[in-house]
Order: sequence, then structure tokens, then C-alpha cells
Amino acid sequence: LSNSGSGGSDGIAAGIRWAVDAGANVISMSLGGGSAYPPTQQALRYAEEKGVVVCAAAGNSGYKGRNTIGYPARFPEALCIGATQSNGSIASFSSGGRELDFACPGQQIVSARLGGGRTAMSGTSMATPLSVAVPSRG
Repeated sequence: LSNSGSGGSDGIAAGIRWAVDAGANVISMSLGGGSAYPPTQQALRYAEEKGVVVCAAAGNSGYKGRNTIGYPARFPEALCIGATQSNGSIASFSSGGRELDFACPGQQIVSARLGGGRTAMSGTSMATPLSVAVPSRG
């Protein structure tokens, strides 16, 4: 992705492969796209084959009784991370569906602000990095 945070699925797939080849043990992805992109799933399979755990943000579409999880978190090769509120319940903004593996704190998380300082932010993108301490595949 660019330094402004935007890019295409081809860049995500290439980034996963690069991180695996560079020796990553865990990849945390606070990003998402609209549809399934086969090269991204192939890159996730490559990571899985190499023993690399990939955590991906579920998305912030809320759970409306239907699956709202975005890609790449929706792929079975990724651990799909939702967000909780400060009281431990699922955040109303957190996407949901059968692919959701677990949820981490994602409401009012203090983070670095572009240009310096700190700011409180909410979203599954804030929850996903917190999941890195707990991933397990069984």
C-alpha cells in the first residue's frame, strides 16, 4: 500500500508474500477490500504453508443478521478479528459472520496520530494488532 494507506489487492498479495519471505511469524493486516481476490487467497495459503499466522480486520460494517465480513479477513486462511467495546461486548460497528475467529478491544484505543501525538480511535483495525498476542490454530 502507499504511504497514504491506499492500494490494490495485488499489493496486499505481494506484501503477504514479501513478509513471509522476509521471515515474519505473524502478519497483522488492518485493511480490507470488497471482494475475494484469488491472488490474495493464494498468498494467504503460502503464509499458512510456511507456518505464518495472518490476522486480518473483519471490517466495520456492523453485524446485521447477515455476513458483513470483508476480504481478506473472510478467507479461511486468515484469522478474522472483530472488535469489542470497553465493557467486553461486541462493538456495534464490528462486522460479523461465521468466519469471525475472535474479537479484541477496538473501542477508543489510543494510537499514534499522523503528524505526531496520540489520538483515540475505534474499529477492527485497532483490534487486529491486539490479536497478535493470542493467535492460535488449535
